[in-house]
Amino acid sequence: MVNRAHIAREDRDGDGKWALILVDLDDLSEPDQAGEDWRTSFRYRPNEIYWFDGAVLKSDSVSAHRPPAVTTALHYRERVRPGAYQVIMNDPGRAVAVSVDGKTWTRFAGGSEAELGTLDARNGAIEFWVDTAYPDPISEGPVYFDYVRLYPVDDASSVDRLFHAALQRPGELTRGSVDEQRVALRIDVPRFAGGTHWPVRSGLPIPEGELATAEHAAVLDARGTPVPSQNRTMATWPDGSVKWLYLDFNHDLSTAGEGRHTVVYGNRVKRAEPASRVRPLERRVSARRCDPPGAPLAENRHHTPRGGKPLTGRHDATGAAVVTVACVGRRCVL
Repeated sequence: MVNRAHIAREDRDGDGKWALILVDLDDLSEPDQAGEDWRTSFRYRPNEIYWFDGAVLKSDSVSAHRPPAVTTALHYRERVRPGAYQVIMNDPGRAVAVSVDGKTWTRFAGGSEAELGTLDARNGAIEFWVDTAYPDPISEGPVYFDYVRLYPVDDASSVDRLFHAALQRPGELTRGSVDEQRVALRIDVPRFAGGTHWPVRSGLPIPEGELATAEHAAVLDARGTPVPSQNRTMATWPDGSVKWLYLDFNHDLSTAGEGRHTVVYGNRVKRAEPASRVRPLERRVSARRCDPPGAPLAENRHHTPRGGKPLTGRHDATGAAVVTVACVGRRCVL
């Protein structure tokens, strides 16, 4: 509070000051069942005011209407991080006048929280004035100042700057700072007969500047033989070097669940290429209608690209690969 002279520790109605009321919250509520904490289960009495943290500022009783003024108002100021905030004040209990600039005033009726709107805090402070200027037509009494809730509001210009900065790509790095670096990689999973070519995926953090591209990394098995892998860069350092390296490769779990591999990276290292690649088909396999429903498996044929190899072990005399199509009802799927 800026004008602390307007606050008194004694509650004397009519002294022109806001009284600081301190209460024991345990006296305002009690458990429904013995042994339970009142904060999680208590008997609610709607006529009680459950003050925030056991403290509230209480004004004099308002008996006459008068114009609000900063000289008589409670002056609130809070230091915040610069930016815009949606500001909500507690339910004052009765009508109250609030000004966010010290000049213009807005009347907020009691019975619900007072939404003050979005306030600009580029100077690092939220500030407003609260004055008691309106008598209650039903029950004459004070108003209460209890708490303020702040919600940061997105600043469009800041968001744009953030996205533009994120979109900026660093320059391509042609050479890292190390020629060869080795990292041990251990696989420890249950052994099973069906895991002949079981896929393994691993992420590896790389110090800044050491690795230029993911292609300068390879996986070696326990005998030191390069293992074909797929390498990806998941994050980069500001200089463009690899920060997080993502590796996919195969491990034979049919012989042993445990495996010891080595990831080697650097300027002298090249990724191990697979022995063969899958070639794209010249045209898609066309599905046919199966009639009647539940008919047995059918066979469709498609041609492989010129000079390529069939994707399956079965092919006819014309060189067309045989693909099995399963028919369920009226639909056929590969």
